[in-house]
Amino acid sequence: MLPRRAGRGPRRTSERDRLQSGMLDLARKHAPAVAEQLGYAIVEFRCGVIQDLALDLDALEVELSETLVSDPVNYSTLQHAEERLRRDCPLVPNDSVDCVLSNCVLNLVRGQDRRQLFAEIFRVLRFAGRAAEQRCLDACQPSTSLMLSASQMIA
Repeated sequence: MLPRRAGRGPRRTSERDRLQSGMLDLARKHAPAVAEQLGYAIVEFRCGVIQDLALDLDALEVELSETLVSDPVNYSTLQHAEERLRRDCPLVPNDSVDCVLSNCVLNLVRGQDRRQLFAEIFRVLRFAGRAAEQRCLDACQPSTSLMLSASQMIA
């Protein structure tokens, strides 16, 4: 049984979440064949969110399957599990990435999460690592907060 949210009924998986999960499954399924054709494998497909690159959502899914979050005690247990996963087996370890590339994704992160987003990017980048974002131009205005330099965002 899914937990109920105040006044909203059971929690549902959004169509976007199902689509993204399907895309991840498809990428993971075909990665070995692509690597075989290339003669090497240099890409891994992982499940996480860019503003919290330490939390492995696949590992968290296992934790959730073992703990029904139905009361404050279980919620606290889940929070401790998240902290343990971040600390003991981060999705992306500190100083482990040469380059972070984003194709029109950073602007989708909520404004209140942007400091954490840039902090995570800097946490995972190796010394002299690079970060780049491709901005999509469309009818909406670019976010002024993303136009600030990352150092201003973290400071």
